[in-house]
Amino acid sequence: MTILLSGSLPGLINENTPLWDWMGQLRLGMDPSLIRFVDITGTGADYFDATLNRATGMVEITPIALADYESFLASGRSPTLSLGLRFFMADGTVQQSQNSYSVTVLNLDDTAPQSLGFSSGGRVEAGQAGAVIGTLAVTDPDTASGFTYTVREDDQWVFEIVDGVLRLRSGVALSVSDGPMRSVVIEVWDGTQSSAFTLDIQVALPGSGGQAIDLFEAHESRGGFYWSHGAIVGDRMSYELASLRDQGAYTTMVMRDGESFVFEEPTSLRLLDGTVYFGGDSKAAWLWSAVDTVLNREQTNFEMWANHAVLGAVIPERDFLRILVSSAEFQNSFGTLDNTQFIERLYLNTTGVITGSGVAYHAQRLANGTERAQLVEEFMKFRKDLGQTEARADQGILVPNNNVQQLDVILRVGGGGDSEVTRFWYDYYASGLVSLDALAHGIVHAPSYAANMGALDNRAFVQQFHLQALGYAPEAWFTDLFTSLLDVHAMSRPNYIMGVVSQVGVQHDSYVYHAPDGAAFANPW
Repeated sequence: MTILLSGSLPGLINENTPLWDWMGQLRLGMDPSLIRFVDITGTGADYFDATLNRATGMVEITPIALADYESFLASGRSPTLSLGLRFFMADGTVQQSQNSYSVTVLNLDDTAPQSLGFSSGGRVEAGQAGAVIGTLAVTDPDTASGFTYTVREDDQWVFEIVDGVLRLRSGVALSVSDGPMRSVVIEVWDGTQSSAFTLDIQVALPGSGGQAIDLFEAHESRGGFYWSHGAIVGDRMSYELASLRDQGAYTTMVMRDGESFVFEEPTSLRLLDGTVYFGGDSKAAWLWSAVDTVLNREQTNFEMWANHAVLGAVIPERDFLRILVSSAEFQNSFGTLDNTQFIERLYLNTTGVITGSGVAYHAQRLANGTERAQLVEEFMKFRKDLGQTEARADQGILVPNNNVQQLDVILRVGGGGDSEVTRFWYDYYASGLVSLDALAHGIVHAPSYAANMGALDNRAFVQQFHLQALGYAPEAWFTDLFTSLLDVHAMSRPNYIMGVVSQVGVQHDSYVYHAPDGAAFANPW
């Protein structure tokens, strides 16, 4: 038999309704004493329970578990629950209610946003002020749109969010030192609930087309470069670099073949044809400070090469400073200075501001016998304490190896070599097994030389080698002179090659040498 019930249940229940906040009642159409107990059938059996009140004949339906709308969707189940009543009778039989019911679970915005990411973008090139970073995507099970975003206060001057798009504020850019990943905390509000998320932004190298920063690790060996005791070592020539730049905590290097590197605070970059020093404690930084403090200028690369070779090994630091302050250049640039004028010049060369009390104090010291070279040392220490030396050295200070550059020109102009060929012959040269002169004499017999220049007459050879080695055509008198010397065999082609190559360290703007972008390579030869 079936049992008839009267009345109806509420057809709706809010998701996650507390167990005491919802109840339905049905009236039993028979003697309650004939029934032992009642339970629920259907999909609602996991969420509702039935209790029979024998005194009134009422069946009360109440929740026994929280019904979560999102869990129904996630499992592919309907949020409308079916309910029937099953009666266990006193005579041992089981009967079913004639009526059936349904209760629909309503979706409420009761869940905070679950995650935050990018639906597109998520990367920005260093140095691009005001750049768009990416479109934000929120995972929120009960809210599809209409989110409000707030950047954490300490980053609000850097980032802004407009119509769900994260971007840099106008005039603000990230630097390479912010990478490889720059984090920002963003709070998302869905109208009822809020959550804060840490979002990681990839910082790309400037001008790389979005290439992410990939730090060159200590174990790596790539592109001919590797780490050695804090320095980057590479069997490459400086003309193979397109740029070398200080980016705060990182140094970025881009090769002309497109390969790029990001180094974390190297002490130096050792190339075949020179070493770039970083940091204010190197000999190169000391030389920069000395010449700039006394002469108020950068050294040429040729000077740096020569000075670096003799400082300490041949000339002590104090003697080097004595040479500078008594040099003809100092006299020609600033005139014959008395003690007061000398101190004023040091202030101008270092800070740009003359301090009257300091001038008087140091002038008196000079009058009492302190030598000028000692005062230069003190001003160098002063500007190091101010961070000037470190700031300049962080950009990189090049100490070239002029012999390698001359050797390379012989090989490349004469025989079409490259950095690997230069590395091979430099080992012989450094070991004393071959001289530049011998190499010049040998290169004219190489098949590659014959293909490049062997068929040229003497006039064409004089012009072509000069143009390729030094970057400009020789003057007419020069061409006439050396053509005639070659024609009458008063000079050989190897002798001419050596004569031109000796000027490489002075001119050095030839087609075989293209200085990379960056402060380290900005000085003239």
